Amino acid sequence: MKMQSEGSKKNSKKQIYGCLLIALAAFCYSWQSPITKLLLAEGVRALDVVTGLSLCSAVLIDGYFLATRKARGIVQEVRENISVVVLQGLAKFGINFGLFLALRTMNAGVLSVVYYTAPAFVCVFFMITKIKPVGAANKIAVLTTVAGCMLALDVFHVSFAELSIPGILLGLLAAVSCGTFTVLTDLKGRELSFHAITAGALTINAVLAVLVNPGIFIRIPSFSLLVAGLFLCQAVVTKIMSIVTETRGVMHIGAEKATVILALEVPFTLLISYLTLHETMTGIQLTGVALVICSVLLLQREN
Repeated sequence: MKMQSEGSKKNSKKQIYGCLLIALAAFCYSWQSPITKLLLAEGVRALDVVTGLSLCSAVLIDGYFLATRKARGIVQEVRENISVVVLQGLAKFGINFGLFLALRTMNAGVLSVVYYTAPAFVCVFFMITKIKPVGAANKIAVLTTVAGCMLALDVFHVSFAELSIPGILLGLLAAVSCGTFTVLTDLKGRELSFHAITAGALTINAVLAVLVNPGIFIRIPSFSLLVAGLFLCQAVVTKIMSIVTETRGVMHIGAEKATVILALEVPFTLLISYLTLHETMTGIQLTGVALVICSVLLLQREN
């Protein structure tokens, strides 16, 4: 009984640690929108923001591993698990460019709600494949998360003219890509170090981004020091720190719970926008924030 109790406490601490890591990842991701707005205000093209961010994060992480002489081991590890790493890189690319292309045709708030249907896709995947059991609390948390995002982003005040079928489909592509990344990390990530996952996924994402937008190299010399600094901050926080904390968190609590907790990005983004860009929040939005937080607490109760 004593050993069983100690095992239960150890598992509980592991779950709490994993949840905190995913919450930290959500906080890191939440800085992407405010910093992007600052870059756009400086005259940087939207496509260059996405490509530049992908390129900067890959250069930083690969440069770090080269400087610390870890690159050779990571390259070998990536080669041995190339199919998983390539799929994770494609997933990250699908998220970035699915969201970017969708924003051209639809409201950002509605797009965010579509994107945060990712937990539902993860739950459906596990329910169909039966690889992992999905508890009732997790299913309720998914529904609560989607409802909370809808209120927090105030999508009910969006006119029908602001909706777009191509935009919704691209948002769903980003959501499926998000779910794919977390599922792959959950099921295959333990075969890889988080160093290999981070370097591999970000490098493949950057290569694909440059292939889509090679003209960025012509425009890079015209970027100001402020723009370069914003790219650097955004790459470190929203790409490198986020993927490291997300990867380690998923390995602790699983993809089905992690995708729900990642939705904390919505209230974090609203809070950061309120503090840095002085954007206001309504009572309906605060209710939505409360629902998202409740979904996370519900998962803790299940644990």
